[in-house]
Amino acid sequence: MKSFDYTINDPVGIHIRTITPLVKKIKEFPGHEFTISKGDSTVSLLRSSSVLRMAIRQGDTVTVRVTGDNEDAAAAAVEEFFKENL
Repeated sequence: MKSFDYTINDPVGIHIRTITPLVKKIKEFPGHEFTISKGDSTVSLLRSSSVLRMAIRQGDTVTVRVTGDNEDAAAAAVEEFFKENL
């Protein structure tokens, strides 16, 4: 398992305009599992509606976990997405 913490910088937080391309990025890594945690809540990053219900806002710190055969590359790609878009 590979993980990283990230503090959301986007003034709106995680919203529909960012979750859609994030899911597209994740789908580039079939066979991997991606989860996001905020506080005691953890959901799959592929479940857009569940992620949106977490109400992740600017200033919130989340933990993203990746498991799979090439988790280093998958985690790096998703972390880069977060840095560029969130």
